[in-house]
Amino acid sequence: MAMNLRRKGLKLIGLFQKYRYMDLEQALTVSQFNNIIQEKIEDGQAYLLIAEISSITFHSSGIWYLTLKDEDSSLKAMMFGSQNYYVKFRPKAGDKVLVLGLSSFYTKLGDYKFKILSMQLYGIGTVLERIERSKALWRDTYFKRPKRAIDETVSCILVITSVQGSVIRDIIRTRNIRDRRADIYVFPSLMQGEDCADNVSEMIRCANDMFFLNPSCFGGHTQDDTLIILARGGGQFEDILPFSDEKIVKAVSESRLRIISAIGHEDDNPLCDFAADIRASTPTQAVEIALRSRTEKIEAFKALHSKFLIAFQSFVEKKILQTTDMIIEFRALREEILEEKFKKLKDLITSFVNLRERFIALQNQKLKLMESQLSSSLLLKTQIERNKLLNLSSSLTLAMNDYAKQKRHDFVSIRDNLIMLSPKAVMKRGYMVLSTEDNKNVKSKKDLKNGNYNMKFYDGNISVEIKKR
Repeated sequence: MAMNLRRKGLKLIGLFQKYRYMDLEQALTVSQFNNIIQEKIEDGQAYLLIAEISSITFHSSGIWYLTLKDEDSSLKAMMFGSQNYYVKFRPKAGDKVLVLGLSSFYTKLGDYKFKILSMQLYGIGTVLERIERSKALWRDTYFKRPKRAIDETVSCILVITSVQGSVIRDIIRTRNIRDRRADIYVFPSLMQGEDCADNVSEMIRCANDMFFLNPSCFGGHTQDDTLIILARGGGQFEDILPFSDEKIVKAVSESRLRIISAIGHEDDNPLCDFAADIRASTPTQAVEIALRSRTEKIEAFKALHSKFLIAFQSFVEKKILQTTDMIIEFRALREEILEEKFKKLKDLITSFVNLRERFIALQNQKLKLMESQLSSSLLLKTQIERNKLLNLSSSLTLAMNDYAKQKRHDFVSIRDNLIMLSPKAVMKRGYMVLSTEDNKNVKSKKDLKNGNYNMKFYDGNISVEIKKR
């Protein structure tokens, strides 16, 4: 061994002596050497690696620092936040992954790393791609159905789950806390394994068919107060894969009863969640969504009652204001019409009187002129014409009087019609207003109840007691 070391030493000395006479201008600095290495390493070629994560650090800056390995080698790697944001799982030591990246060399420290651009779990990457393709394909079919609201009327729950796990116990316990009166019907089903998709889809159809074909088996509940909870207590990614199968997604989409999907897996939503009416993160939360507690119902009723009172009070005030405005407008219009009619009649009478006076004065003036011009031989004729004039004047006076009388009659008729339109005139014809003791008018027979009421006539009020037979 000593001989080998001696030989190596002599070899290195010889190599140094060989290059000691080289021009110093050919010597490189560390930075220059690292730049040369960087140019050779960072070739812009993307590499796809299958590796196992031996360690990983999540830096506060968002960068992931990790070490990749296989059976023989290890490799330092990093992944910036702009890339790891799209990773659909949280990697950990021991995960086998499929990564795409570039070779990278940091010249300042002479540090080589593999820069990761994308990452997915090895073995299920193709499954994730298939799920994403199905999700895009079914967006306009199974996922297009409008979501139906879950209201406070639910009192019957059809649970599709395994009877061997803790899920059904959690559901019943939560039901007892929220509303003991709600009925639960269990449809046992396989919730994992190869036959899971067939079994679950068949149970969904079975629950719908049984409910609509024989509703008496479900205590007389209706479609409005009944829903289905599809429940599973979480699990690994592989365990919930069946719930992205088209058989389950189609059965959920075609369900006539509302469905809450409660597969209980936060990181990856199975595709049946998108077809369901609502998603719950756990079976317990699904029951809490379906059944409102007694306190919540009371508070909701109080809020609704308060809104109703406010709306009713606003409605009554609005109607009172409108009625008051109408009465004021009616009175003003009535006075305006009467005043206008009186003025027109007065002007008309004045015009007729002035016209008659002018006409008589004109005729008298003409008569006097004719009398002064005619001779005595024409006196008889003049007398006849005068008589005719007097008759004409009388006829004109009678005609004017008749016209004025007709206009006065029309005015009185209009006035009487206006008076008959007033509420008091209507009550004088035998009508009355029936109201409760708190002065609320009774508008319909359906509003009558046993008790005391007030009857308002045009000349006073009386109290009456009504007893319904």
